[in-house]
Order: sequence, then structure tokens, then C-alpha cells
Amino acid sequence: MDYDSAGKSYYEGDWVNNVRHGWGTRQYPSGNIYQGMWFNNVRHGEGTMKWVDRDQIYTGQWENGIQVSMGGHTL
Repeated sequence: MDYDSAGKSYYEGDWVNNVRHGWGTRQYPSGNIYQGMWFNNVRHGEGTMKWVDRDQIYTGQWENGIQVSMGGHTL
């Protein structure tokens, strides 16, 4: 598991050539959590993002760090 210097965020998962690549879980300093596929250090492929401040969850496809559709949002 790789923590940031403040210990408020982490990444646990696959690495290739020192970048996130494959399946992994990332908790951000805000408390938001992404669990899913990574490609060259960005969210890419199937994944789930939970925004704790908005109490929302998106499950679906990501491309270059951006969710592809709004269809997978739940409140």
C-alpha cells in the first residue's frame, strides 16, 4: 500500500513501470474512494467512485480519468 506523506490518501493495487496500471483502490484526501481499473496512472475502464461529501456513487466506464456516462450514478 502506498500512502501520501500526510497519511490521508493511499493507493493499493497494480503498478507497471512505477505508475498505477491494472486493478486498484485509491482513497483521496477528501475521503472519496475509487476502486477499479487504471491505465497509465488515470482511471480507465470499469470502476466505481464514491463521493463521500455528496453521498453519490458512480459505477461504470471511465476513459482517461473521466466517467463516460451518467447512467451509473446512484444517490
